[in-house]
Amino acid sequence: MDSGNAKKRVCVIIPQKEHERLSRMAGETGRTAAGYLRWLLNRHFRELDRGEQEE
Repeated sequence: MDSGNAKKRVCVIIPQKEHERLSRMAGETGRTAAGYLRWLLNRHFRELDRGEQEE
């Protein structure tokens, strides 16, 4: 089995206000809240990787 495709579960507790914002932003992009959170994480990781390459 390819460990690169292994999936892990992460549980996050956020305040109601932030959850409502996350849900609204997700809906605006046609994603679920969980899908939007994954997208945000991936985008952040890409930005970090770009920053490391510039150094």
